[in-house]
Amino acid sequence: GLSGVRGQTFEAIEGGQVVSATLQIARNSAHSEPLIISLFEVDGLSRPTGDPLMSQEFPAETISEDGGAPTTLFAFDSGATLVPGQSYALTFRPRNLDPDVSLYTVRGGVNDGATYESGAALRSGDEGATWTVTPNVDWSFQVSVDAATPIVPATWGSIKAITDR
Repeated sequence: GLSGVRGQTFEAIEGGQVVSATLQIARNSAHSEPLIISLFEVDGLSRPTGDPLMSQEFPAETISEDGGAPTTLFAFDSGATLVPGQSYALTFRPRNLDPDVSLYTVRGGVNDGATYESGAALRSGDEGATWTVTPNVDWSFQVSVDAATPIVPATWGSIKAITDR
């Protein structure tokens, strides 16, 4: 489950202001820990770097407890402007991290050639101080700019669904 920070890198194929992100995510049990979604630039090793370009907290109650981790759209109050061709990292984490408690379940899958190839799944167990980058795995995600135009393909249609455990 999600007791640390997770993330997904992607390349912006169009520019514009980020208006939403979509994840396949579920809240575990009846906890009330909000989810924070942030956007970062990445370094040469595909790790988030610097201060977040944008960050927003979403109340836990707005996220389903469905163990199947349904597709959930997160609309941002104000978004960063993306530059075409530049890579970014979308990160998601509970507000307060507890290494012993799984607060959220995120779905992802193995990149089988039919899925998103321009990014990698990210994991951090130390609040983002260090990152594990897994190029052959993607979290189920989508990022949209301006009039909800997807700038990366929805990856949940063709991946093998696995639970992040």
